[in-house]
Amino acid sequence: MHAYDTSVLRFVYDHLLEHITSVDDPALRRALTDGAAGVRRSAVRRLLATEDLDGVAEVLEQLLSKDRMPGVRKEALAILAQRFPDRLPALLPRALLDPAARVRELARFIVRDRQAPIVPRDFYVEYLASPAPRQLVAAIDGLGETGTSADLSLLDAFAQAPTPRVRRARLRAGAKLDATRAIWPPMPRSSPRRWPISCDSA
Repeated sequence: MHAYDTSVLRFVYDHLLEHITSVDDPALRRALTDGAAGVRRSAVRRLLATEDLDGVAEVLEQLLSKDRMPGVRKEALAILAQRFPDRLPALLPRALLDPAARVRELARFIVRDRQAPIVPRDFYVEYLASPAPRQLVAAIDGLGETGTSADLSLLDAFAQAPTPRVRRARLRAGAKLDATRAIWPPMPRSSPRRWPISCDSA
């Protein structure tokens, strides 16, 4: 879809949603599932105009959990933190393990701002044992965003992981923690360095 088409859709939806009072409004429901992320973000903001606050919170939680675009999930999390702080204890673990760095970053900001009893670095270390690839990848990336070079050894086990996205996450996180060691790990003393090009003259 072209940018022009998206802008027209947003204009139409903004007009349709101007006076909504219920989360069950057909136009709002359609906007929340529209293929254009910009339309969905606009619809998320319009949710607050409705009178059904419990319904709004439930819709936002669904978007945080299932929407495919990080921008929409981040918008949903920001509104939940601002308007429904009582729901944060159940939502923050999921947000900290979001696939997108921008959502994880916002979740960590909320943890600091609300003084939630979570230490992000320790949280990510705990989830390095997750059997779910999606959670594991997010935990590896999260440790890369919150740890120190001393944590690099915690990622060694994933260097030969059978899942490519886990190995890629390990490289990303390792580069953030200690780029030199992650890319050029120390060679064992019993294995002298050999250069691939011979310097012997012909």
